[in-house]
Amino acid sequence: MTELKIAIQKNGRLSDNSHKLLEECGIKFSNGAGVLKTKARNFPVEILFLRDDDIPQYVEQQVADIGILGISPVLPVVVWAQHVGVEPHGPRHGLAHFGPR
Repeated sequence: MTELKIAIQKNGRLSDNSHKLLEECGIKFSNGAGVLKTKARNFPVEILFLRDDDIPQYVEQQVADIGILGISPVLPVVVWAQHVGVEPHGPRHGLAHFGPR
């Protein structure tokens, strides 16, 4: 079975929120302290822990399928998604913003 690869920030405020979001989706995984990636225990998902600046490049180069990142302190979390059928409505192709417009 193919694994979905999700890139999140390895530390910082958004990292904590990303962990919480994935856990609320029912995805169980280790916290990533000191590791670059981990596999979910209950879904075919691999979590990549990256610097926030690296997340768009990993998605663009198809190393990760989805990346969770913030684009400014004013806007909430956005999901950088490519090749997963998400309809973008952000300033760049492949950028899907979930939350108030």
